[in-house]
Amino acid sequence: MHLKSIFSSILFLLIGIVCIYFSFRNQNIHSLIKTIQSINYFWYLPVLLCTIICHIARTKRWQLLLDQNEYKSDTFTTYNAIMSAYLVNFATGKLGEIYRCGILRKENDIPFTYSLATVFIERVFDVLSLLILFIFTALFNYKIIYSFYQKYIEAQFTQTSFNILILLLFVFLVSICILYFYRQMILSYFNNKFSAFYSGLKSIFQMKEKKIFLFYTLVIWLMYLLMTYFWFFAFEDAHLSIHTALLVIVIGGIGRSLPVPAHGLGTYHLCASFALSAMLVNDIESTTIPVVIHAGQSIFYLVFGTLSMILIIFPRLVLKKTHRNI
Repeated sequence: MHLKSIFSSILFLLIGIVCIYFSFRNQNIHSLIKTIQSINYFWYLPVLLCTIICHIARTKRWQLLLDQNEYKSDTFTTYNAIMSAYLVNFATGKLGEIYRCGILRKENDIPFTYSLATVFIERVFDVLSLLILFIFTALFNYKIIYSFYQKYIEAQFTQTSFNILILLLFVFLVSICILYFYRQMILSYFNNKFSAFYSGLKSIFQMKEKKIFLFYTLVIWLMYLLMTYFWFFAFEDAHLSIHTALLVIVIGGIGRSLPVPAHGLGTYHLCASFALSAMLVNDIESTTIPVVIHAGQSIFYLVFGTLSMILIIFPRLVLKKTHRNI
């Protein structure tokens, strides 16, 4: 890995650790452990099923984008590229997106810049979906959210303006770091390989199966919602609604989208805890629920991502060994 990429991963990991600290600093660790031990982990089974359906839909949606031109990507390779990319993201933050494009170039001879453009299209639709859900959720729960803002955020702003200033400065510095570390990749999109990028971008407008693409997108976000909602049933006294789950995936999704290793370690916990607190969930559960959700998804990505990486690498090793023997 490039030295700059290593430094970037370490920086965002430290950001995640800081967020973990702010999530747990005022919590009773013994109460948290007791709550985690009391969880009914049977509910991980429907969560796991929804997670599998979600990633099958994500595979088919990406395949739909890839197949717009003369390029073809088989489902098996596309799925394994996505799942193994999650494993890479777990260690590095966001390099998995580049990794999965490299897999398709090696396995299906699809130009790297073309597949990278389709990944960009996916991300645009995901961000738009997140924005629509955010607006819908804010309008639906505006009274609760505004009450939470008045009670906690506005009061803190007037009482500890210096701390708010430090926080804003921290966010500004992090933003500058993000722009600095990814500046070459952004410039390469529009300068060096613009034609291939534009070709991939244009594919969405030429797509004949637009309704199917939207259907897959709907399935992906519905599964995200259910993956969170089903976990609520594992907490006996939580009594949380699907509206709460919607706010968690919207606010938590912002934390997860940051290039922090381990799929938003810390940033997801802080954002999801904030969302649960806004919905008047008690402190112990608002801290514990994000931990359980993140841990469950991390286990999925580690197991299925490792399996997919083996399925990609092993045939190549066997083929190389065969050629040597010949």
